Parts: sequence; structure tokens; C-alpha cells
Amino acid sequence: MKRIRRGRGGRKQVRIGASDPSLTRCSGMAAVSELVEKLAALAMLEEQIPAIKSRARGVSGGGLVLSVPCAQLLGQDALVGLDRVRADTAGRQLSPVATPASRAAESLARRFTAAQRAGIEAAVARVTARWLSLLPARLRSPLVLRPPTIDLDSTDVEVF
Repeated sequence: MKRIRRGRGGRKQVRIGASDPSLTRCSGMAAVSELVEKLAALAMLEEQIPAIKSRARGVSGGGLVLSVPCAQLLGQDALVGLDRVRADTAGRQLSPVATPASRAAESLARRFTAAQRAGIEAAVARVTARWLSLLPARLRSPLVLRPPTIDLDSTDVEVF
């Protein structure tokens, strides 16, 4: 199919071929990166999570903890999704942290002990407090004065 109709008989050219590698479907990650920087989320994670490996190479515990929700925001729902995020060369530049390979992420996640998990909880509490402190009082009050809603609907869970 070389042409697609547009409106009242008008035609629009469609080019079929390899996509431009400078384009990415991950453009929204730029806003996430700005928020992560504004909240100092990575620094707080790094500060609170004890080291998970002896060499300071590759992704850190804080980087791993931050890379997984970033992949989830991009529509990934399993660790193998990290590999799909890594494959997007333009999108990689927008991410707040380097995305580890799925096998590396699995290996590092297995090393998390009770101390690392407690560090994650402490960092999340600090990031939340920082986020709330940046909000004007009129927006902050309704968020902290009512109990949160936690949706535990299991119908959205996918099993592989």
C-alpha cells in the first residue's frame, strides 16, 4: 500500500522502510528524568541502600531500584523488558539511570538483603517527603490529611 486516503479524496504520502534511529517512543522519560533529578531520588537511594557488590562497576543498587519502575512506565512488565528498553538507543539518552541487562538485574536483585530492602524503604520515605515539601500547602494538605487508597485488585496481574 503506497498511499492512504486523507479526508475528502485528498491523499497523504506514506513512506515504508526502516525507522529513524533518532526517534524514540520513550520521549516521556525526559520528564521522569527531570523529576528524578529535582527530587534527588537517585542520590537518596544510593545513600540509603548498602552496597550490593564489591566492585563499583555497572549499575548500583539505587540504579537498579530506579531502572525497574522506569521500564514499567515504558510499558514493560517483566525483567526481560529491561532488554527492550536498553535496545532503544535514543530512549537510553533520556533515562535517569543506565538500564541494566535483564540477567544482570536478576543477579543483583538476588543479592538484596534485609538491609538493602530497609534502605529502599527509607529512601522512598525521604523522596516522598521531599516531593511533598516542594508542593504548595494547598496541594499538599489534601494528600496528607486523608488515608491513601491501595488497590489490590488481582485481576490485573499477568502470569507467565
